[in-house]
This record gives sequence, structure tokens and C-alpha cells, in this order.
Amino acid sequence: MVTKYLGVKDKKELIKAFQIIWASDIHNDIKRRLFNELIWKMSEAPEGKYKIKYWSERAMMSNRSKWIHEHVITREKIIDELLDKKTTPEKVIEIIEKIEACIVTK
Repeated sequence: MVTKYLGVKDKKELIKAFQIIWASDIHNDIKRRLFNELIWKMSEAPEGKYKIKYWSERAMMSNRSKWIHEHVITREKIIDELLDKKTTPEKVIEIIEKIEACIVTK
């Protein structure tokens, strides 16, 4: 199976998707599921799951079978911030920009 990784243009599209979902009146349970998927995609963009800038020292010295793609700030925390009633449209962008992944070992 071939995976097409998201390019820079696609990252901009993901940001739009976050904003559209955030502004919609759909139920928060559905928003939570959609945000969860978008956070995964943002953390893999633009190069892919393992072509990211943050690696633990152990991960750099290990073979690929031991690598784990983790979110620096948990998906749950990001989603909670997005769904907070005090969040403004400007704050949505700030929150999204905090989405970052790292590679660690098992």
C-alpha cells in the first residue's frame, strides 16, 4: 500500500478544515472525532510520519521497529482547548500551530 503524504498546500487545507469544524454547530462528540483525525494528519504533514524534526536520542540510535510517533502535546489536550467555550477564532490558529510530533522508542 502506498501512502501519499500531505504537502505544504495540504497543511493549509487542514487548517481551513479545523476552522470550519470549529465554527460549525455540529455536536462536540463529532467535532472531537474529526479534530482527532485532523491532529494526526497535521502531525504527519508535510513529509510523513517519520520525517519530522523532533527525535529522542534513543530513537535516533534505534531501528525503525522501535520507533513510536507521539504528539508533543496530547491530542486530548489540543481538542479540549479547541472545544473550550472561551476559544476564539484567532485562538484556534494558535492552538493548531502547537500541533507537533516527535519520535520516541517503545
